Amino acid sequence: MCRQCDCHDTLDFIQVPSFPSAIRVFALTHSRRIVFNDGPWLISFSLDLMRPFVALLLLSLAACSKPTKQEPIAAALEKLADTSSKMVLYSLNWGNLPDYQDIYNDKMFHGFIILGKAEITDRNEQRALLQALARGVRENDSEEGTCFVPRHALHIEAGGRSMDLTICFHCLQVETRGFTNGNHFLVSRSPEPTFDHSIVAHRLPALPK
Repeated sequence: MCRQCDCHDTLDFIQVPSFPSAIRVFALTHSRRIVFNDGPWLISFSLDLMRPFVALLLLSLAACSKPTKQEPIAAALEKLADTSSKMVLYSLNWGNLPDYQDIYNDKMFHGFIILGKAEITDRNEQRALLQALARGVRENDSEEGTCFVPRHALHIEAGGRSMDLTICFHCLQVETRGFTNGNHFLVSRSPEPTFDHSIVAHRLPALPK
């Protein structure tokens, strides 16, 4: 088995940040030809031809490692997940009142009919719900629907603050009240099974999908 490299100029390596596996690419500055001879296979290619592909690779890796604009929201949710708090999970009927009246009482959650609610006292369950939501926030940085038909909601009391999250996994939006990172953010559909699992576990009624 023989491998040869015929290239007379020094090839520098570039370490791509945020990639612990040490992905490296050549900094190609001169036209040279590399030949790999491995048994019956013979591969020959020009370094000049590789240069645009290397540039595209670097741009792609940089885009993948770039934090999204929702990262502060995800971080805030994860911090909340590690904080002892009171949490109430709601199952909602998304058929809200006319003119979207912001009514909040035992039967209405900010204009949406409450089908059932349960206080989540288990810290692991609290953490699972909020961590799933944080993951969903990181997975969606721009996609959202035009409707708002929430089936889930959370009421959280922590650190002397009270906040409400009205969640629509159908249109990928969350409306917030009392949340320090704005009154609206986006989410993917991936947390929905975690929320549905808690609704079933606490025997809350829910609208059929």
